[in-house]
Amino acid sequence: MVLDPWEEPKAPAEPAPDPEGQPAAPEEPPAEPDEEQAEPVPDPEPPADTRAPAGPSASGAVPAAQESVFLPPPDIVAEAEGPLTGVDLGTPAAVPLNHTVHNDAPDAFPLGRTVVTWAASGSTGPMHVANQTVTILDTTPPEIAGLPSITANATWNGAVVWFEVPEALDLVDGAVPVTASHEPGGMFPAGNTTVMFVAEDSSGNAATSSVLVTVEPAVDPARGAAEGRPEPGGPN
Repeated sequence: MVLDPWEEPKAPAEPAPDPEGQPAAPEEPPAEPDEEQAEPVPDPEPPADTRAPAGPSASGAVPAAQESVFLPPPDIVAEAEGPLTGVDLGTPAAVPLNHTVHNDAPDAFPLGRTVVTWAASGSTGPMHVANQTVTILDTTPPEIAGLPSITANATWNGAVVWFEVPEALDLVDGAVPVTASHEPGGMFPAGNTTVMFVAEDSSGNAATSSVLVTVEPAVDPARGAAEGRPEPGGPN
């Protein structure tokens, strides 16, 4: 076939209409297959819940995470009743289920601070340990026996007076030493003198007592009157 160079090119033929009068859709080239089709990635599974389930287990025991907190009785401060003092320690609170409670407390407590260890143990679950402090104070002073008043007659310079230093007893320390402001057997002047006694226990509690010593003035046998005093009816 010989083409005429001066002849206009013809437009490509349109596709023939389908029987219903609609133009036929142009054919699409077939899709080229991928060299490697990626496999679908499954969704990650949620992490397993490792926490203990709430509530009692199938055996009826409470899991360790659900056990109550073991609480000892409150601390105690008490006044001493003697060298040893009995104390009601009380009862722990929130004891775990099926646990036995015991402590290392003595039968009676000495003066000062003592730590009592409480423990709750059972066939299942951990052992629980807690401490309670017991403090025994001594604020009671000793007791000193009283002495009756003392009267003595003076010589020229007064009088030598003897007396017994009273005893002192403390409910914690027992017998405690007593100091006197004047020594027994000392010289006392004419007139009244107060002798003080002091007793102190190991806790610093002090008790005091006193005795009155009266020394009568000396009497001149010749004049029949006390030295330093005018005779009745005499000159002033």
